[in-house]
Amino acid sequence: MPLKATIKDGGGSSIEAHVHQRNGDKGLVVFTEELQEKETLFSFALNPDLGFQMAIDASFSGTPEKIHNGTDSVEWAGSNITGSSVTFNSADTNPPLLGSWPTSGTKSIKIDRASVNDVWEFNRGSSTSGSSWVAISMNVYIASGWTSGDSVAIYAYDSNTTSQVGDSVLIEDYINEFDFSVDQEIGIPLTDMNIGSSSFDAIRMEIVGKHGVAPVWYMDAIKLQETSGSEEFKVSAPTGTKYYVSEFKFTYIGLNTTTLPDGTMPRLTYNGILNTPKLGQGIGFARIKDGKTIFDARVTCLADSTRAGAVLENVYADNTTAHMTLNTKFTAPVLLDSRYDDSIAVTIRDDLSGLLSFTAVALGYTVDI
Repeated sequence: MPLKATIKDGGGSSIEAHVHQRNGDKGLVVFTEELQEKETLFSFALNPDLGFQMAIDASFSGTPEKIHNGTDSVEWAGSNITGSSVTFNSADTNPPLLGSWPTSGTKSIKIDRASVNDVWEFNRGSSTSGSSWVAISMNVYIASGWTSGDSVAIYAYDSNTTSQVGDSVLIEDYINEFDFSVDQEIGIPLTDMNIGSSSFDAIRMEIVGKHGVAPVWYMDAIKLQETSGSEEFKVSAPTGTKYYVSEFKFTYIGLNTTTLPDGTMPRLTYNGILNTPKLGQGIGFARIKDGKTIFDARVTCLADSTRAGAVLENVYADNTTAHMTLNTKFTAPVLLDSRYDDSIAVTIRDDLSGLLSFTAVALGYTVDI
């Protein structure tokens, strides 16, 4: 004989729960309340030395060493190690949307539909120490054909030991590989390549992924940079909490007359940021989880932000200055856990001192761990 079972209040009232029926469905009526208490938090991206103000000059300085400029002058020796897809003195010229190509002189380096495992190098002829330099910079122009799956690695190399020095990184992590017919200036920090104070005498590049016919692309003005003002600003979870970030906002203030003569819309250029022209390296925006970068993008102009889904808001101005915010809303909140090395990082590598102010703020909520 089955036992009769009921659900009763264990708090002393002995009230029994009962089943309700509506539209043919049966079930208990229950009260719900969120288990975790949430605290709203607005958090600026901060730098320990500079605070939240990102309108700074973080461009390269010092005396760079030229690696290769398409043989317009004598620099490091370029050669194909595996394959023959690279021309080191290409006289091709292209009409990019901005500027001209080559960036200087009349020649550049052309990579013409290279195959997987193709390797080429730039050899200095003598060793140099990684501690003498902070980054490798170059200009990149993609003519056609770059699709998802195409991938190019770059790394330092020691010809004496015939071995790679440090780690390889991917070129596509530092450019917008789907932005064709545009001169893109990039900088690759040597810290990303984990070279440290090790010696090397060459820079090698290798095709590590290919999809379809492979791209036709160019490089020019490759240099080792001596010093950099690069600065990183981070948003992290307060100690003992998880921070769920639902929105991230960039706010710019600069010199600009924002009203067109007919008054139909704000007068904002797509290929700049208020009074600042399009950036060479761009504002880095990265999601870091447990110390590893799982998403990385860069913003060189207003169009980069709006193309990625950011919404322009809070636009107002007087006769000479303008204020605007670009707001990115995440489909699901981004979780930053204070127990791990989680953060949203904004990296400045260009001269943004022409702006009156530039700040970034995260909006979301925290819960105690």
